[in-house]
Amino acid sequence: MRGAADGALHGEQVGVATLAMARLQDAMLAEPAPTLHATAIAARDLQDHFGDDVGASCWRAFTPKHLDASRAAQLTERVATRWNDLRDRAARARVASERLAEVLRRARIKQLLGR
Repeated sequence: MRGAADGALHGEQVGVATLAMARLQDAMLAEPAPTLHATAIAARDLQDHFGDDVGASCWRAFTPKHLDASRAAQLTERVATRWNDLRDRAARARVASERLAEVLRRARIKQLLGR
């Protein structure tokens, strides 16, 4: 099954996305607790990017997740007080990016690894 215009197989795209997200997770887990910020995007931004109908639909889905400065500060504090436990739980559940890269290497998917 072909995917993108470049001819990449769908499975290759999934492999790239999986490895990229694992690397992002590795980096996040190595850092101190994140600081959350108030939402900076507006409905019009989504409509400008996705078109009026899809942008409005995205905004409706996003609205319950919208943070003002007060709620962002509250959640930042909550995450900070629980960060070590959250990080430990995520670390136990994840597959390290090095392990994923090795699996892909053994499968000879060189283009995914930039080699």
